[in-house]
Amino acid sequence: MPRPFSAILLALAFLTVAAAPAPAQDKSTASMQGIWRFEKDAADAPNLSFVSDGKVIFLARTGRTISIWFAWPEGPQTKGAVRVRIDTGAKRWRLDGDLITEEQNGKPAIYFMQNDMGMSERKKKWGNLAQRYNQFIESLTAANQIVITTRQGVIRLPAVTIADARQMMQL
Repeated sequence: MPRPFSAILLALAFLTVAAAPAPAQDKSTASMQGIWRFEKDAADAPNLSFVSDGKVIFLARTGRTISIWFAWPEGPQTKGAVRVRIDTGAKRWRLDGDLITEEQNGKPAIYFMQNDMGMSERKKKWGNLAQRYNQFIESLTAANQIVITTRQGVIRLPAVTIADARQMMQL
């Protein structure tokens, strides 16, 4: 085989290997197994939650405040302020919140918590809170998969399966 031809083959082989996509950090793209629930609590506030193996993994609640809550992936960070990303396919939400720890069956459980979509009192007075929350609920209920990304891991939730969830949860 002449030299120029082998050089071209070598270059093509190199480009094929170099152009291959890097392996994803999160290899699993499957959603968690579980069910979506809609309930009203004792204060008649609507709650949309995802439950897996009898444990609440994700919760959105409206009432005196709007709360977004989910179980925090295991890892080194167990307290303090954190930033997460929730991707609904059509929209990507960045949420700033705090980690809280509660005891469950004698074991500490860590949760992410954000109230009032992270808005200051000043912004809430302008009337943006209800609009922003409704946009969040709309994107959440329209998603094929909900991906919550933290520094400690990724939580993949299936599509919301409650037919009227958007109307029941909107302000």
